[in-house]
Formats: sequence, C-alpha cells, structure tokens
Amino acid sequence: MRKNILMPLAACIVLTGCSGQFLDRQTVDKVGLSVFMAAAEIKTVSAETAENMNSLGEVVGYSCQNQIGVGEAESTKVGAIDQLRIVAAKKGATAISAPQCAQGGFSIITNCWNSWECKASALSE
Repeated sequence: MRKNILMPLAACIVLTGCSGQFLDRQTVDKVGLSVFMAAAEIKTVSAETAENMNSLGEVVGYSCQNQIGVGEAESTKVGAIDQLRIVAAKKGATAISAPQCAQGGFSIITNCWNSWECKASALSE
C-alpha cells in the first residue's frame, strides 16, 4: 500500500518537480478579504488569559517552500503564524494562545523543501 503512494510522488518529483503545494495555503481568493482583515486583528494571549476565554479548538498554520528559483518565498515562522491566524479567523476567533512552532525539513508527503508548522488554540471572548 505504501509503495503505491510513494511511487507516484517520486515520479512527480522526478518528472515535473511538483511545483504545486500539497499543504492547504490560505489565500485571499480562497477565504475572502474579510477573513484576512479579521486575521490581522487576532491577538496572541498568554495561557492564563486563555483560560478565561472560549476555546474554538486547535488551529494549525504552515509555511512551505517548495520551489527553487528567483523570487521564491522562503518558509518562515512568521508565515506559519500568519496562516494560523487566518485559520483561526475562519473559526470566528478573536485570539490565539501562544503558538508552538517547529521547523521542518524536506518532505515528499507535504511537497516542502523547507517548512514551519505552528499550532495554537483558537479563542473567542
């Protein structure tokens, strides 16, 4: 079973470079301008403050670099937190708890040469 999944991915990389992303990137054309504007207003709160807020569940944001070339944006922690805020805004959050972030390396599964992943709780007042 695993071999059946890995072979097409390997062929994609060898033949085309897999220039698209496998991770869901939140963009204005996908979620709308109002969500982006709401995401910009989301504040980060301490664990103590989060205890007095309503939890809307965990949210995850990714920043993925998957193309080589001029003008390719690098994967950054800030980019992953921005994506996390957009996902939280889609849930109606007004805040997120202190994000926990980790840098990743090359991954065939996500089609990233370099990546960041951040997790936090989405919160509302």
